[in-house]
Amino acid sequence: MVATVLLLLLPPILEGVQRTPHEAGGLEGVPLEVSSYTVMDRVVEASGTTAVRIKLTEEGAELLSPTPVDLTMAPGKLREALERLPGWLRKDTFNSLYELLSEESFPSPLSVESQDLNSDGREDLLIGGQGGYRAYLNVGGVSPPRFVETLPPTPVMFNNPEWFDPYILDLDMDGDLDLIAGVDQGVLFELNLSEEVPGLWIGTTQIINTPTQRALRRVSISYLGTQYLEPLGGEAQLFIVGELTGNLYVLAVRAYVQSGNVEVQYTTRPLGKYGVNATSPCVTYYNLDSVPDLIVGDGAGEVKFYLGSTRGDLFSITFDRMEDEEPVFQRGFRPPGPITPLYMDLSGDQWGDLLLACGDGRLRYYYHTTVRTETSTFWDTSEVPLDPAVQNYRRPPRSLRLLPMDLEEREAFCYVEAILNSPARIADEIAFVIAHTPRENLLYDPLEISRLVTLNAQLVYQIYHADESYPPDPSPDHCYPKDFSPPLLKEVLSQVEVAWDGIPYTAPRGIDGSGRNNTRPFGFRDHAIEAISNWVEKSLPLNQQESGDNERPIQPVRIYHTHNGNCGELQDLTVAAARTSLIPARGVCLTGEDHVWSEFYMGGWHQWDNYWSDGGSVVDHFMNYWWEWGRRGGSGVYAWRGDDAVEDVTLHYLPENQSATLNVYVMGGGAPVEGARVLVMSDWISTHEVGSPVAVPAPAIWNYTNWEGRATFHLAANTFTVRVASTLGTYTSPSFELEPGEVRDLYVRLRLSTVFLGTTFSGNASLSVAKGEGPRYLLTVEPLEGYTPQMNFLTGYWVRQPIPSPPLNVILSNPANSTVYSGNGASGELGWIFFCREPYVIMPISLPAGGLLINLLPQVNHIPWNHYRYRVTLRRLTE
Repeated sequence: MVATVLLLLLPPILEGVQRTPHEAGGLEGVPLEVSSYTVMDRVVEASGTTAVRIKLTEEGAELLSPTPVDLTMAPGKLREALERLPGWLRKDTFNSLYELLSEESFPSPLSVESQDLNSDGREDLLIGGQGGYRAYLNVGGVSPPRFVETLPPTPVMFNNPEWFDPYILDLDMDGDLDLIAGVDQGVLFELNLSEEVPGLWIGTTQIINTPTQRALRRVSISYLGTQYLEPLGGEAQLFIVGELTGNLYVLAVRAYVQSGNVEVQYTTRPLGKYGVNATSPCVTYYNLDSVPDLIVGDGAGEVKFYLGSTRGDLFSITFDRMEDEEPVFQRGFRPPGPITPLYMDLSGDQWGDLLLACGDGRLRYYYHTTVRTETSTFWDTSEVPLDPAVQNYRRPPRSLRLLPMDLEEREAFCYVEAILNSPARIADEIAFVIAHTPRENLLYDPLEISRLVTLNAQLVYQIYHADESYPPDPSPDHCYPKDFSPPLLKEVLSQVEVAWDGIPYTAPRGIDGSGRNNTRPFGFRDHAIEAISNWVEKSLPLNQQESGDNERPIQPVRIYHTHNGNCGELQDLTVAAARTSLIPARGVCLTGEDHVWSEFYMGGWHQWDNYWSDGGSVVDHFMNYWWEWGRRGGSGVYAWRGDDAVEDVTLHYLPENQSATLNVYVMGGGAPVEGARVLVMSDWISTHEVGSPVAVPAPAIWNYTNWEGRATFHLAANTFTVRVASTLGTYTSPSFELEPGEVRDLYVRLRLSTVFLGTTFSGNASLSVAKGEGPRYLLTVEPLEGYTPQMNFLTGYWVRQPIPSPPLNVILSNPANSTVYSGNGASGELGWIFFCREPYVIMPISLPAGGLLINLLPQVNHIPWNHYRYRVTLRRLTE
């Protein structure tokens, strides 16, 4: 569609790396009436180390990364279950089921190799070890991608090997893919003769001797290249091989079929000792030149990096150690050996990450955490052991999870069956619960929980009657209602036609201690909020202390059945009843001052509190706790969502002239630390509640630092302590008070250092690409809410905690060779880069003749597993 828009280029939102007269005013503009049509408009998701990559040509725009998950590649019954669901629900359901059904531990020992097995441009995995190998297809996804097991592309003719390190290539150069594998007693060769006889493979195991005639044991292989070697009489395939003694060799092989047998010619050249015990090499182009480099893992769990050097003779290659490249995680901690390393892009940013097949059967991964402009690389420190003081500051597990073929044998497969076997009208109800329930909950007892999830979906369409009567009275002073039975929510709402009339109000208490004299009948106000409030009050007419029982349930059905509760039970039942009535609702917590209540949503969130003992209700009175309860709320108020994520809502509950602002800045080595948990402790309970067992400051509210290393709180009227927890260290502040209107900045420097994960750059940055003669486009990037996997401080469950998406680096490069435009528009080593001061981007672009690769890289620190979301729009402009 062609649209006419009024384009106003605002004062510079982008900040050039180096300003020049040529650039001056380059981003300033005047109102200009233009026509445009949209070539891309989509929401993209990037992780802390994933660049959003868009290829722009005359034909249109194509999103190259992050690649969406290809759900058509899900295994049989899982794919059938997903196809029963509406499109918007499939991705989240697949991600949840992937976490439930995938494996993260494999039989040890373990090897790993990456190859594109199905020619789709994605790196797939070959996982070897005892008994053979398994193949996994990369089906897309963000940091890391998802992998689904597939049938191995080659058979394994060697009977139950104790060690197997595979690689697939055209070994005999006849146009078919063959298999070579390091095994315990040498090297296995399997040649594909399907061109001659369909399905025919022949193989042999060859003992490989060193030049001193010592046989290699427990061989690990990594492909080096092809070279003509005179001693072998032709083109040979070259490999770097490691073995049990810790030595490495160059192995050159010619394999071919003669008289129905595999004939192998080989020669070896020693490279020297590179590790302790079993040593595994990984050949890669680490420093981006044309000479192969090397990463080596060994039996002691150590990983070493080497730069290759050659004068054109690949067989004579040598390697020099790069000690500065040792991963940070090795400083005081090493993964369990033996280690097989793999250098592959797991984050989609076109830079290799480090995947380690470890001695405990796990695949640990470490992100390449910076776009390098020099020789130094930083690896994320997620596996560094935590200080004992921060053991409860949990981080996402860093083991790669793979989806097996034998899903039906997994205990959690019952969730797939629940979707498959349910009537169509409730399949999406079941899937939605599975997609948005913490993994720990779903794995507690999969069979029982899947049954309850299915039953819950069925009950959406069925209404059962309430309890016939209340429990016996606990005492003469505290009696249950005598003039009516427990009400049924459906009946209470049956004549109500208005959700809420928009008028704040306070409802009176209902029955008295005798169970009679109800002054709040149903119909006190004619809308659903009042009907639900009164139903909750009459369902729980006594508080927990009055009831005499010791039960404090959290399940709404059980709470209703006990017919008593304090503010926590009232909150749970209120939120459940509202959601049952299709009114959005959430819990609100003032845990630092011992009270909770609810909010409902109608054009915005509204305060909603139902008091215990049928004591009345307060609706849409945010200042209730400050003015009516004696200045309550200053310790911090947060909303608690159904998925366990929390949101700071303190400012809704404090008078503007009473609140103070606390900014906590967390630094590590001079750089901001993103993702540190900042917990505010309040002394309110210890100083206000007589006989309280809490004699020290109590947890009140928490948040996580953003890309600036900052966490902000709005507090008042109490004494506070701040505790910071991060993988880089901990900090506890002295106690302090805040004055009304005060803005206090607290700077915390942790004991370890962090690194900047964004782009570093020096050189010319010109607007020549934006001012060229080609077709003109307008790039707009709108930041949306992202999320970080974090632990709910109170429950211990992993949640998707909402976070703001940070500013971006915009990098424009040549799609043909990935070089970056710089200077006067010529291709150069570094590039045409803008650092954006604000998350919102508006950029004019003129398309070069060869097209353009647009890279959008979040400017973040320390937490590479965060996920950021942006709406990216590209419009082609015409005068």
